[in-house]
Parts: sequence; structure tokens; C-alpha cells
Amino acid sequence: EVEYLRDQGVEEVIGRLEPQMALPKLLWALKQHPALKEKIGTVMTTGDFIAMQLTGVPTTSSSDAVSNGLIEQTSRKFADDFICSIHGLKYFWFPPVVQSGSLIPWEKTSEYRSTDWCGVRSLLPGWRFIAGLGNYQAGAVGSGLDGLNTIIISAGTSGTVTRAVKFGTKIAGTPRQFEYFDYTLLLSIMADCASWYDRFVKEFGQGKSHAALDGMIAPYGNVLCLPYPETPDAEFPGWFYQMPLDTQVKTMQHSIAIRLVRHFREIVGALPASEAEHAIERVVLTGGLTRSQYFCKVLRDQLRFEDGFEGKIFVSSRTGPLANQAATLGALINALVGAQTYPTLAVAIKALCPTREI
Repeated sequence: EVEYLRDQGVEEVIGRLEPQMALPKLLWALKQHPALKEKIGTVMTTGDFIAMQLTGVPTTSSSDAVSNGLIEQTSRKFADDFICSIHGLKYFWFPPVVQSGSLIPWEKTSEYRSTDWCGVRSLLPGWRFIAGLGNYQAGAVGSGLDGLNTIIISAGTSGTVTRAVKFGTKIAGTPRQFEYFDYTLLLSIMADCASWYDRFVKEFGQGKSHAALDGMIAPYGNVLCLPYPETPDAEFPGWFYQMPLDTQVKTMQHSIAIRLVRHFREIVGALPASEAEHAIERVVLTGGLTRSQYFCKVLRDQLRFEDGFEGKIFVSSRTGPLANQAATLGALINALVGAQTYPTLAVAIKALCPTREI
């Protein structure tokens, strides 16, 4: 379905498509069950459905709409004419798009509310509902992406490098583009990051904790780079098995850091050097692997000495249950700003996303 849509030129209108998006999934479902087309009332995400049951108003947040291939990148309007004319879908299947971070009013007598949700709604008297964020946008917010001059490098299960640019900025290369409030979010993904490291720990770690393995790394000595796995279950090369455990740990962390820096270069290179107002002054490292001092040092040194980055480099110092839940924290920040608990996104990020310089 994605290949078909690309052949139809859809990506020129709605941006880069991925198989997990709603648009290709919908085409796949209708291909499996053509009779569904005559029965569909509404097409929405799970989050849209929850919002509708709470508020009584069917909507799609702009962030989720972009993240699911439903919004024109240039106009930021629902791509109804284009999508429906090519694929035979109906524009009225999709709820109206509302800006992420905006208030959705509650309609207590709405026909869209199910009685099955009465118990949930009774727990939330006086609450307000703020239009939500897609996963990538929420993760960027929760990681501390506070403006045009910051890049986030997240070494989580997937490695991601993100930045925000002004809407309408001409982009080079192939970074993914998503809604980011009044900006466009650019994203480059390393699909196997901490997941690759976790597989190593399970196979080679001898039952040691992540902290214990981090403590084994010697700061000196040469290190090799592992080839990036072509598939999630790709075997480690034979020479890797001959290394002592401390060298294996160092090699793994070094290899992942080097690979993430490649994605950093892609995101930096997405804008011409003449875009002075988009100049990156701040990099924030986050994600589970940044607990390792060695891992952070490799990233820092690569950015400084190999890429010539002259701005400040920080690592996230979040604590508590949301320390490694950037997307959840981002959703919370979005709600707090929308409810005017914080006046701006930047103020909320400064308060809730602490960092320390390295």
C-alpha cells in the first residue's frame, strides 16, 4: 500500500509515508474486506475515539493527522480532495482536524457518547480535554525540544534525532516531517538502538545489570565498529564473540553512538547553512543509553571534534516515573500548556525537562 501511494505521488502532498500510518492501513483493510466501504461511518485513531467518548465531539488532532498521512504539508489542511480522488475514500469518514494543544469543549448531550463510558466520565467532572499529540511530537516535547535552535538525540528503543523548523521551510534530504505546534518537526530514525543493545545484554551480558556493564568500560584503548543489523534478529559478527565482555560493551555503545551521529548529520544537513535563524545552539541527549557516561562521551566528542559543533551539549537529568517516558511527559506538557497551567511550551519544558551540561 505504501509503495502504491508513493507511485501515485502522495508523498509530494502529505509528506513521507510509513506502513504504520492510518492511510495505508485503511487501504489494506478495505482491500481485505471491500464490503466495509459501504458500512464505514467514521475513521479515527484510538486516541480520537477516547477523546470523542469523553467530550462528545469527533475530532482528529493536527499532530495525529500529519502522523497518519492525512494532512497536506504545504497548506496544513486535510487532504480530502487529493486522497479521496485517488483512492475512492470518502472525506466525511474522517473527523474535523483541530490544532494540537487546543481545547476541545465537552458536549454532554452528544449522540457520539456511549453509555459504556459513563463511569469514566463521572470520574472527570470539571476536567478539560486538550487535543493530543502524535507519538513523535510528544516524544520531542518530553525530551526538551523547546524551539528552532535545539536538536534532540534520543538513544531509546529506537534512536531518534529531531529538530523543529519553521512551517514552509525548504527541506533537503529525506527526513520525516510531522506537525510540531507552529513548526514542522524533522525526524531521522535509527530503528534498532537500545533494542540492539538490549539484545546484546541478553545474549552476552552474563546476567549483569546495565549499570554494572557500564562500569566495566575502560576509557582507553582502540575500539571497532559493529555493522548495523540489517534485520532486528541479525547475528553479531564472528570476531565480536572473541572479545572480552568489557570490550564488547564498549564496542556496542561506541557503534550505536557513531550511528546516531550519522542521523544527526542528516538532520543538520536538512537546512542550508544560510538559514541563520535555524542555527543549532543546543543539543540534548536523552534515552536509556545516556545513563552510560562513556556513551555520552562518545556522542559529545563526535559532535565536537568530528562534526565541529560549537554549541552546548546537555544530557537529560529527568528523574521519577517519567524519566524514560518522554512521550508520556510530552503529552502531559501539552495538556498543561493547553490548560494554561504554563504560559508557553518553552516555560513548561524548562520546568519539567531538566538537563545538565556535559
